[in-house]
Amino acid sequence: QNEGLSQGIVVSCCQDSLGHMWFATHDGLNRYDGYHFTVYRNNPDDSTSIADNLIRKVYTDSKGNLWVGTEKGMSFYDREKDIFRNYPLDGKSVTGIVDMEADGKFLVAAGGSLRIFDSGSNQWLEATPPHQKESFGATIIYKTGEQIWIGTKQDGLFCYIPATNELTKVSSFRSRKSIQCIAMDEDGKLWVATEGDGL
Repeated sequence: QNEGLSQGIVVSCCQDSLGHMWFATHDGLNRYDGYHFTVYRNNPDDSTSIADNLIRKVYTDSKGNLWVGTEKGMSFYDREKDIFRNYPLDGKSVTGIVDMEADGKFLVAAGGSLRIFDSGSNQWLEATPPHQKESFGATIIYKTGEQIWIGTKQDGLFCYIPATNELTKVSSFRSRKSIQCIAMDEDGKLWVATEGDGL
């Protein structure tokens, strides 16, 4: 059952600084305030509506702001005006978003490659190190301290260090299955969920 959601497939969720829960579905962005659901969908006649109805990722940054990865780029939710600012990326789907530093830059997984979004200038920048210019199937991003872990569709797990722009494949992770989720527990152990190979 959808239980009030606009659609039954939820691919990402997060909580904002006000305690609202946000859900990414294949038919719009859903917000739950503890009592009611509000659904945000794209309106072709409204440039302040969300970029697309197929939502891939919801993410709250260190300042409590909501960023949304869609099939047609990334959207920022302006809470004061209840509108979206959209940042298309050559028609690429955005599937992962994390804060990089305190200077307003974000590492984004889009179309299988890595890009940097500078929220100060509202510009997209190259991010992938020189030896990984082509798409390598990046889909999931998870940050722990100074390290950013990147899950791929078929090429395993990578560790990216923004300070040195180093991207290293984790040789001890041997699965070739698509990585669906990455998390670290309180003991500092990294857990990686795959599609078909378990944890």
